[in-house]
Amino acid sequence: MKILINHIYYSPVGHVLEALKFSKGFFNANKSAEIHVALSSDSPHELTKACPWIKKTYVVDKFDILKNGKNSESFKQIPKKWDYVLHDLRIIWETKEMETIYREEQGMLNYYKLCQENFKVKWQGSEWSINEIPKELKYKKNSKIKLELPKEPINFIKENFHQKSPKICMMLAGSAGFAYYPSIKTWEKIINALNEKIPNLTIYITGITKSEKGRTSTQAYSEKELEYLFKKFDNVVNAYNIGLWNQIALVQNSDLFISPHTGFAFLAPCVNTPWLAISGGDWPEYFFNDVPFYSVLPDDKKYPYCGQGKWTKHLEIEHKKRIPTMSSGKIDKKIPEIVKYANILIEKKLPYKKAVSLHVKNILRKGYNIRKFGPFDDALGLDKLKAKLK
Repeated sequence: MKILINHIYYSPVGHVLEALKFSKGFFNANKSAEIHVALSSDSPHELTKACPWIKKTYVVDKFDILKNGKNSESFKQIPKKWDYVLHDLRIIWETKEMETIYREEQGMLNYYKLCQENFKVKWQGSEWSINEIPKELKYKKNSKIKLELPKEPINFIKENFHQKSPKICMMLAGSAGFAYYPSIKTWEKIINALNEKIPNLTIYITGITKSEKGRTSTQAYSEKELEYLFKKFDNVVNAYNIGLWNQIALVQNSDLFISPHTGFAFLAPCVNTPWLAISGGDWPEYFFNDVPFYSVLPDDKKYPYCGQGKWTKHLEIEHKKRIPTMSSGKIDKKIPEIVKYANILIEKKLPYKKAVSLHVKNILRKGYNIRKFGPFDDALGLDKLKAKLK
């Protein structure tokens, strides 16, 4: 049996991990199956090398598809005969709501049209409609993935970042504009509070200051702002621009990962490192991998905005300020909660099942619209609650 996880979408790390999660679910449920994955060329597709259950990876250039169509090298490399193909059809749904379709989106649309016209398959459908797959094709929900890192990055971290525990790895921002993340002054307060409560703590701050090959980067802060933090604290270590594999190895070697919402953070549970998310903005945390976590939720019943709120449309350009949930005043009130659960996670006092239960209780307690929360494979068990609300 040959299965293709056809996951051509936007470039952030988190979307690649979605594909890996799907691939593991089909692998675990169909032991004799060959699992193949197609990913965008501007995504960190090399992560499949850390997934021994994946037979082969096909790297697709969306702009090559746009220019050359069926004759593109990107399309010609992919076998056309499959037993089952699972497409990531979100772009088809999303472009129906777009006023303007840009070249990247058109490249994705053209690609999926080519696949549906040229593939010879027993069945093809959407990854995101698992309940509609044929009965003979099995899928194990919430299959845990563990990335098997190469030796080189593991050795690099041992040689260059060899501080003793407790160790926290932080990513201060994702790839969106600065409006979606805490200010440097807020991070300074968070680090001060962590240092007061956690003796002998080391904090690594990682990120990438310049985009490479169309990939995402963390450019929410100036080099001057970052340098301020590194000089301010003796226990804060600069781990910027060390390369993706080394970053992942650093996260794996840390006791906790702290960040706002960012797809990179999904890597933490994929190397068995607990994640504390400072949540807010467009998207809720939805990627869980049987590893302890805690989400510091904002005090805003409109959260998550899901790309539709007034605060999500170029706020940093139009108003030169952060979204309300990331303002200094809002985050300052959350610092005791951040420190409390950082300690709990470092001390391994919040097992995964309790973390899930606590997260659901917090969502319900704050009165959010539960329909906006769609965890991968319904990891939080929210589908039953949503059904009761219909």
